[in-house]
Amino acid sequence: QIAETNLAYTRITAPIDGTILATVVQEGQTVNAQQSAPTIAILGQLDTMRVEADISEADVTQVREGMPLYFTISGQNSKRYDAELEKIEPAPDSIVSDKSFTTTAVSSSSSTATASAIYYKGIFTVPNPDGLLRTYMTTEVHIVLARAKDALIAPVTALQDTDEPGKAKVRVVTGAGKIEERTVETGITDKVNIEIRSGLNEGDKVVTDNQVAAPTPAGS
Repeated sequence: QIAETNLAYTRITAPIDGTILATVVQEGQTVNAQQSAPTIAILGQLDTMRVEADISEADVTQVREGMPLYFTISGQNSKRYDAELEKIEPAPDSIVSDKSFTTTAVSSSSSTATASAIYYKGIFTVPNPDGLLRTYMTTEVHIVLARAKDALIAPVTALQDTDEPGKAKVRVVTGAGKIEERTVETGITDKVNIEIRSGLNEGDKVVTDNQVAAPTPAGS
């Protein structure tokens, strides 16, 4: 009976349905289950993938759960995957290594500042029916903060700031080859292009270097 019981202990059953991602122990290797349950293999459910995106502390205040997003994977930049931000971790991963949370006594006479960047995990899931997404892949994630349909856009480098919020100066090339300065109303931006709500027309040529506006002719 003891032998039958011991034999039953050798039966290994997966706790979940999934794909074997890695085998930790090899055939013939001795494992000890008396102290803690040993890891025999690593399983993964690949029909739905969980993605963790790093959000910098400068950007985390602008995003919230439920925002739409899209991402691409390395080597397949032409294919976009759409999803929705499901969760933002309340603390960065670096909190684990923060010595102020340990029980070890620390002298209060000195402190050390850190220049390490702080990132918070933005978490979402995406269906993986074709199995193209794999574990540990690198993704480039874009969270959509705002949308503007059929918007007129101009390069951010063509704008000069003004004291009036939502307004900017733009240098435009006229039909006579002159450069004139206009005030435009701006909207949302992706830091490369910016929405122009008024002040420019489609097809206007804008200046993106440091040329100055042409002086107004006398008597005009």
